[in-house]
Amino acid sequence: MLHILYKILAAVILVVLFAVALGGASQHSKWSITTIKVSGVQVVSEDEVRLLTSTLLEGNYYFLYARDNSFIFPRNGIETEILETFPRIKSVSIRREGAHTIVIDVAERKPFMLWCGETFEGEMPTLAECWFIDDQGFVFSHAPIFSEGVYREVYAPLAYRNEGTPLHAVVPPERFLFAYSLVDGIERGVGDIARIFIKPEGQYGVVVRSSTLYPELVDAELYFKDGQGAERLMYNILSALPVQFPPDTFSEKKLQYVDLRFGNKVFFGFEENE
Repeated sequence: MLHILYKILAAVILVVLFAVALGGASQHSKWSITTIKVSGVQVVSEDEVRLLTSTLLEGNYYFLYARDNSFIFPRNGIETEILETFPRIKSVSIRREGAHTIVIDVAERKPFMLWCGETFEGEMPTLAECWFIDDQGFVFSHAPIFSEGVYREVYAPLAYRNEGTPLHAVVPPERFLFAYSLVDGIERGVGDIARIFIKPEGQYGVVVRSSTLYPELVDAELYFKDGQGAERLMYNILSALPVQFPPDTFSEKKLQYVDLRFGNKVFFGFEENE
């Protein structure tokens, strides 16, 4: 029995010595990362990405193995930390280039629209508190103040929102993509859209910024709902507009809304004259 214990103890000692030896080998400057290259950044600071990475390469695993060893550096941990720290970065991959260099390849998110709050309040928006979202509805950066019309504005509740900031939150993807598919059709057939409202209970609204064919629609809100197809929606509105606004006529009442939520029926609402 004692003989077996000695064997076990010897084996443990050998394993420990081997681990220590490997740890010592990992510290050799022959494999230390001395150069960090960053590619693909446009807005994000290359120096900040490099500094964050350098910090994450400091120290050792389990007090033994060098984190800056080019064979065992914490690739996945660095990639995750970069994505968390820089919301503008959409994807990141790190590759080894020789014994002393790693290359960080990133792709940045592109501004697609502005998220300006859950609801629209007032006749004119204050764009000081708007945030950039990408084409998937992901909130990635506070936006500078633009003149109205530079980007479409989106008003919608956010999913996965952190307390105190909309960063890393997202406009509910299915609803965002559905709304945009309809907006794309409306813009091809009617005119430019200024604002998109994603409302509770599957309701939507868009405000027309400009329309060469139907100037009466400018500043009017179009209502629609979940489940409506872009083709049917466009057919309904393009069929109804010439009837409501015959060519060479002028309406004294300002159009307030066009309601497209009721099948093939289209309802027009006008502001009451005082």
